[in-house]
Amino acid sequence: MRKISSWPIAHDYLVNTRGLDPALIDPLHDRGLIYANNHRPNPSLVFLHRTTEGKIEGATLRDTRHESTFRPCLKTARLILGAIRRSILRVFSLCVKLFLKA
Repeated sequence: MRKISSWPIAHDYLVNTRGLDPALIDPLHDRGLIYANNHRPNPSLVFLHRTTEGKIEGATLRDTRHESTFRPCLKTARLILGAIRRSILRVFSLCVKLFLKA
């Protein structure tokens, strides 16, 4: 999962640009909780979202170009589909109510 070749760039960004302590960053990377994707020349940092049981349920990306506002938050397909299904049910329920009023 982790892209080791991109990690030095991401590590440098976190430590030297953002001023974070390597004693915090290195253990997170070693445990696979943060890593860098393979985008070049500027990889994005990937921060995994995990449940209390350790299951990955999403991720947040952060571009290593300091001026960038690229910060998408990704969730698993199951969570996204659940949200879509709830939205469809709300719209359907509203349509039924409007139909019954007519």
